[in-house]
Amino acid sequence: MFTLLQFDSQSIDMLYAGARLSEVQRLTPETYQPRAYTPLIDACMATIKATEERIIQRPDKARVIVAFQTDGEENASREHTLDELRDLIGRRKVEGWQFLFLGADFDAYAVARSFGILEESTVAYSGKRSRVVLRGGCQRLQRFRAGPSRARSVHRRAKARCRRAARKRWQTRQGRIVASQRSVMTTSGV
Repeated sequence: MFTLLQFDSQSIDMLYAGARLSEVQRLTPETYQPRAYTPLIDACMATIKATEERIIQRPDKARVIVAFQTDGEENASREHTLDELRDLIGRRKVEGWQFLFLGADFDAYAVARSFGILEESTVAYSGKRSRVVLRGGCQRLQRFRAGPSRARSVHRRAKARCRRAARKRWQTRQGRIVASQRSVMTTSGV
């Protein structure tokens, strides 16, 4: 089940609540517009509470991942405090919930740490690379959803893709170096 909230200082809107992933439409520039200030603590609290409501309705013990993604630091919360959020995250972690924090263009590690989220569950990135970062996050979520037995094979395939991409970047970089050396050599020969 998938729950998605979009937030800013104007409103905290629940776009999906307990939806099947197959029912979730992609975010587009028309459906997702960053605006205004960032009530990050209030939005995180609302996300956890919305997830709690969905979990209570389930007959099975759900594995829960809560991912917070933001392009700004806290600057507009009015309903909740950092201590309340840190306490709630701590209680849910004891129950086995996992928390991820993705932050664009600020010190996401410091913010996540203040929330009680581990560094290995945090990603700081440039907003210009959002698509790449989110694609990697989706792969990690797929491994988690696959469970321990399939997760290893999914993880191996993902690592192989990463190695191929890194090799391709390295080869491209080497090609540029060789090309620039040729042009330097050609220029110096004139």
